[in-house]
Amino acid sequence: MKQDVKPGYVSHYYKGSIQALGTGAGLLSRLPAKSLKMSPANHVYSAFAFFGFILPGILLPMHFRARNIGTCLYIAWTSLLCLVGFLNSILWNDNVTNRAPVWCDISSRLLIGGRVAVPAASVCIVRRLHLATSACSGPIRNNTKQWRGIVVDLSIVMGIPILSIILAYIPQYQRFFIFEEVGCYFAIANVTPAFPLFVMWPAVIGLVLIFYMGLVIRTIIRRKANFQELLGENNNHLIWDQSHYWRLLTLVVIVFLCSFPPGIYDIIQDATLDMVQPWVGWDVIHANISEVVQYTSAEMRSIPRLSSTLQWARWCYVVYALTFFTFFAFTEEARRRYRNAFLYVTKSTSDVYSRNSRKMQKRLESFYSGESSSSNTQKHKPTLHLHVLTSRTSAGSLGSSPCDLNGVRYSPTKREVLGSIPGSTGSPVQGDEDLEIAPLSEITYQEPIQMVSSVLS
Repeated sequence: MKQDVKPGYVSHYYKGSIQALGTGAGLLSRLPAKSLKMSPANHVYSAFAFFGFILPGILLPMHFRARNIGTCLYIAWTSLLCLVGFLNSILWNDNVTNRAPVWCDISSRLLIGGRVAVPAASVCIVRRLHLATSACSGPIRNNTKQWRGIVVDLSIVMGIPILSIILAYIPQYQRFFIFEEVGCYFAIANVTPAFPLFVMWPAVIGLVLIFYMGLVIRTIIRRKANFQELLGENNNHLIWDQSHYWRLLTLVVIVFLCSFPPGIYDIIQDATLDMVQPWVGWDVIHANISEVVQYTSAEMRSIPRLSSTLQWARWCYVVYALTFFTFFAFTEEARRRYRNAFLYVTKSTSDVYSRNSRKMQKRLESFYSGESSSSNTQKHKPTLHLHVLTSRTSAGSLGSSPCDLNGVRYSPTKREVLGSIPGSTGSPVQGDEDLEIAPLSEITYQEPIQMVSSVLS
């Protein structure tokens, strides 16, 4: 027979808040679905989260060509987590309705992996920095060594977060939380196994970062004189220059400062400030695993520790993304690639315009020269009501009311032409010549075309 979950079995982030309200976890589901007041800060976060999703992706092709897996996956994880925060802030801006449970399942697990993914990517970056300046590493020209390094980086940046997501299900006691403005969030019980399975991961990765940063700083101090030469020999195009090296190292330090101290604080808070429950079995912990708990913004702000923890948990990814963009978007290498991309786009546009212009020019030339008309009329001879002159009619049979058409005297009643024809020798028709209008079928095909051209011109 299953036992009921005790009120103390709540998330290590939220248990103090729930106990301060004097309620059990089940009572939270009866909180009001609307808050009393909307915060404009959520709109500010939505804007910054959107830029945090878009801007780092601009630099992804540049780092991908350099085969720097650490920075590529750093961009991927920060952009993805900013997208998650942006969508959550839009969907749950003024409500706590469980409108997208599948998305909440996905996003809450991505947030679990994100806690360790960005620090793990920083481990890969600082590890590359160490290899680039280590005297024992030497130039990395062997393809086997390159692929081995790529596999190691992928195992760190992807393997650790996936393992963290899997292990976090063990102390998970509810499906997820929904916080107004914040959106979906994971629910981890404050039990003894939660410390090694979930709570301690950011702090442990921070210790690894300290170790590699110490090695890098020691190498810089010991080999400061020939640091640039050593960097050029061993980096294998992963690091372009010394300024790029320092920017990467500064980025790692910022990630360490944003992840390691909060990780230590979580451990201290869960171990001392709140009651740690012993592990009483899988069935007890997961008795209410399908339950969804909702928090309004009013309830969240009434507990400062809860509100600050949640706000930092989503703002830190915006800080990671915008810091990376600020460091690397305006470098000499980035400007050169921007220039090449701009020239490529303009050249492609100019080539398309030139090809279209040449095609249009050829069509116009063909139209005005009559080549297209000539080729079409050779296949299908048109029926033209046009007549030319032959020497069969006497001059006395000419009509008395001729009309003037472009220099040609034409009598419509007697089908006769008087005067000179444009384009000919220019000599007028003599009065004593025998003239007659002949139909088109009695003359050669080229003559009426010439007559049309001369008359219409």
